[in-house]
Amino acid sequence: MVDGKALWVSAFLHMVQDELSGDILCYVYYRDIQARKDAEESLKYHATRDPLTGLLNRSSGERHIQEFLAAQSDNGDVCHAFLMFDVDHFKR
Repeated sequence: MVDGKALWVSAFLHMVQDELSGDILCYVYYRDIQARKDAEESLKYHATRDPLTGLLNRSSGERHIQEFLAAQSDNGDVCHAFLMFDVDHFKR
């Protein structure tokens, strides 16, 4: 941990037996992969968001709605309403 934040690392473990003593030695190599993980998270975020508003894009929004409705299908006493706005030429 650095400053209380967990870091992503890749670990490689190499075990060998010492020829003279017979002791088993274990070498561990760590590589910092935080930059790669940050880039992956950024790609995931930008793949699901509108670049102008930061809101969910259409496919992500529809997936979230379907998941929500599927989770709520057991409770027949609750009604839900959903509004979707499609504003033409919003970016002008």
